[in-house]
Parts: sequence; structure tokens; C-alpha cells
Amino acid sequence: MAKKFTLRASERLKGRKLMERVFKTGTRWNKYPLRVSYIIDDETVYGCIKFGCSAPVRNFKKAVDRNRVKRLMKEAFRLEKHLLVERLKQKNARLVIFVIYTAPGLPKFVTIKTAIDELVLKLKEEIEGTKLLNN
Repeated sequence: MAKKFTLRASERLKGRKLMERVFKTGTRWNKYPLRVSYIIDDETVYGCIKFGCSAPVRNFKKAVDRNRVKRLMKEAFRLEKHLLVERLKQKNARLVIFVIYTAPGLPKFVTIKTAIDELVLKLKEEIEGTKLLNN
């Protein structure tokens, strides 16, 4: 079956409660140019992936630039997401992730793509090593 390279509205991280939970209790790490916060849990009611991203006003004064950076991050994640979905379905788990672009200046797509690729590989390893209540 062909893989679907989509990032649906239901897979976007929205809502204050879940976002607060990611920042308060989630695992954090920095891999230039990204800062990542995520949670892996067994609550799959709302799908297996929730993804959010941000570009700070401090680095990008114009909304057009912030939106471009966020669009590039969403596109790069959309292309690699299928690797995580397979693992999450096997484990019956959910991944909630928020990514912040920290570097100054507008990036090229290749820069963001390589950073997101590394992020997905690390998350894939984390999912493999995660012990959930129902497994």
C-alpha cells in the first residue's frame, strides 16, 4: 500500500492543556537549529501523532518570515512522519511533539529537512525503547 505523506488538521498540536503538558512534563533536547519537546504515551484516542511548531518573534520580526519557517518545518515533518506512525501503531502509542526553530535568519529547506530527519531518527529510537502500560 502506498504511504500517505499528509499532515492533517487532526495531527496538528492545538489546545492549551496538551501544549502545557508537553512543556511541563515532556522530554526536551536541543539539536541546532531545533529545540524539541515531546511526550510519548499510550493515550491514542485522538490519533497517534500531534505536531506543533514555532518560530520566535525575537529571531523573525516579520510574520511572513515566521510563517515561512513554520511552513518549511511542517513540510519536512510531513515527509518523514510515516516512519514514526508505523512504530507508534505497533506500540499502540501517541507522540505529542513541539518543535521551535532557534537559529536566526531564514533557513533553506535542506537545512530544516536534515534537522527534522535527525529528529525523526532519534524519536524512532525513543519509541522503540519506550515501555508503555498496555505493552
